[in-house]
Parts: sequence; structure tokens; C-alpha cells
Amino acid sequence: MLPTTLTKKFALPVGVALVLTHGAIANTICPNSCSGHGTCDSTRDCSCFAGFSGADCSERDCLTGPAWFAPPSATDVGHTEEYECSNAGTCDRATGICTCDSRFEGTACQRLKCPTGAGSTPCSGHGRCLTMAQIADDRNDHSTFYETTYTGVWDADRIQGCACDIGFTGYDCSERVCISGDDPMTGGQVDEIQDINCLCGSGECSGSFRLSFRGQLTTAIAPEADESDVEAALEALSTIGDVTVTLDNGAQGVCDPSNTASVQFLTEHGDLPLIRVVRCSCNATLYIMPMQHCSDID
Repeated sequence: MLPTTLTKKFALPVGVALVLTHGAIANTICPNSCSGHGTCDSTRDCSCFAGFSGADCSERDCLTGPAWFAPPSATDVGHTEEYECSNAGTCDRATGICTCDSRFEGTACQRLKCPTGAGSTPCSGHGRCLTMAQIADDRNDHSTFYETTYTGVWDADRIQGCACDIGFTGYDCSERVCISGDDPMTGGQVDEIQDINCLCGSGECSGSFRLSFRGQLTTAIAPEADESDVEAALEALSTIGDVTVTLDNGAQGVCDPSNTASVQFLTEHGDLPLIRVVRCSCNATLYIMPMQHCSDID
């Protein structure tokens, strides 16, 4: 009976050893056990978790964006498919971070850099770096002149450009603007005159309004302001040298129902941008002739 007893004692451990060996083989069927970043399927292939790739799920994925450079997906249709680093950089598989080509920036290389001139500062330090959507919505009357909407297109937030500060120009704002004036060899010119009409609601006007010219903002102007008040507010702007303000009704306030304030530019020449009403906290409607008025502005 002793051999039989010994055989039974060793039969179980051998069986257990075989099961453990079989389990170890099952766990190493997929390469590198999918690096702990995926699951091993019945075909011995790794199904990687989000953010990982490679045969053994050991490589990190980089962020994607609409491709800067790719074949069109249909006639006149492009930039619809997303690629790692937007096809404008290389992906570091160890970290999942894009290294962008020299002209691009962003976590997915999704933006075109603003020009830097001779240095490394965007817009040479003399302007604002704005996307096309931002520039479309911006108006300062010295580097951006029109307001519109540019959204819903692939490059609205991807292509950037410079809006230069006053006194600077060029695509990278690296060039200085020289002083300009009237050509003495020409004749027949006249000073530009812009009219301001302030129409009060029912009762007397109250509150105040502010004007802007080429990006500079006046102090608050009261509805009862006279010619000298409006003139002083405008001439305090760095973008205006000398103006003459005339009220049709003389001593009456600028918002008197019968008044029109005429602003004659004496030192700014050429086709000038309109004075703008950019702040209006009064019960009046202001018109800068010919079209722009207070209700258009915040």
C-alpha cells in the first residue's frame, strides 16, 4: 500500500505544476504582454488602449489635427482627415509629444507660427500675433480696417499673422513707418470733415459716450459737452494732432437735437478712417456720418 500512497501524493503536485506552466504560456502569447497598455486577444494580437500603439503597445500616440499637407479627399476638398502632429512634425513615440517643424507650433503642430523678423519674438515685439478668425473680428483702423466673421473653416484658428502696433509695418512688424504729410506739389486738397450726430431719446440725454480713432479711446464725453470739450477729448489721443470741432448750434451741447458736431482734421491727411463710437452708456443714439452708430458698438 505504501507505493500507492506515494503515487497519490505526487500526482496532485505534478498536475498543479502543469496547470501553472500552461497559465504562464497563456500570459506571454502576445508580444511583451502588450507592455501593460493593451489586452491580448485570441489571435495573439494586442488590442492597445487609447493613446498607445505598436505591435506590443509600447509606443505612445501623439495628438492629431487636420493635415497641413495631404492629398485631397475629393475635388476641392482637403484638410478633412486628421494626422498625428498635423503632418507638420514628428512624433516622439517614447513620450507622445510632437516635435514641430520650424514653421509650426502647438501641441499637435496645428498652428502656423507668426513671423519673428530677425529675432525670435513673434511680430518682432511690435505687434499682436492673431489667428485669421481673430484678425477678422479685430479693427483698430491702423493695421486692421474691417470687421467680419471668419469661422467654420479649417484654417480659421490655424493660420496666424501680425497686427502691427502704431508706427510699425511689414509682415513681421519689423519696419518703421515714416512720418507722412501733404504733398506740397499738389493742390486743391481739403481737410477731411466727419460729422457726429447724437439723437437723444425721450426727455433729456444722460450718461456718456466715448470715441475712438485708430485704436485710441477718448475719455468719457457727456451729452452736454460743448465744442471745446469734444475737441480736447479727441486731441488727447496720440493718433490725432489737431482738429477743429464745430457745433451747428454753437453753445448748445453735442447731443442737442438740433446739433451736428463737425470734426475737421487739420494734421491728419488722406482718406481717414471714421471716428468710432466704441462705448455708449447714455440714452442716445450717436451717428458718425455716414453710417456707423452707437447701437452697433458695445
